[in-house]
Amino acid sequence: MNFAMRVLCIVLVVILISGCQDDPITNPVTDLSNPTVGCSKRSPETVIPYDLVLRDPTQMFNGWIEVHGTITYSLTVLPIIRETRVSVVGVNEARLWPMGEEGLVWTISCKSGYSCCIPAGGMGELHCAFPVEGRRDGLVLRATMRVSTDRMEVDRMWLDAPKPPLPDDF
Repeated sequence: MNFAMRVLCIVLVVILISGCQDDPITNPVTDLSNPTVGCSKRSPETVIPYDLVLRDPTQMFNGWIEVHGTITYSLTVLPIIRETRVSVVGVNEARLWPMGEEGLVWTISCKSGYSCCIPAGGMGELHCAFPVEGRRDGLVLRATMRVSTDRMEVDRMWLDAPKPPLPDDF
């Protein structure tokens, strides 16, 4: 996990641990006209199973990979002015193998955190990347997720590989 992901995970943990704190009874509320910030709510863990056959971007012709896994996630919802910030903490566990071959298996085992702002009554979109372990070519499972204040759903998943550098004489 790279440095930026570690920092993001630490920030999310600090936010989740701090929670909401009520003002002491000796500090009365003086301005009731600005109910802009509420307490965060965390949803129970939810599991999204997936079974896919995806094109292998590292193969020129007819390369397909079977992907079987689950995403286990929970949402933390924090209402703000005219929108809601939703933080997603999830674990993606998957097994991948070339279609029609036995024995060769790659894995995804990734815990990650993402957040987005959602307009009132709307949905947000998250773009996720999960590295495939056991491959040397940098293969990544990418996903676009649609997020609301009470659920997350997979909109699209695909495999992606880094583009090889162009030769110097190109």
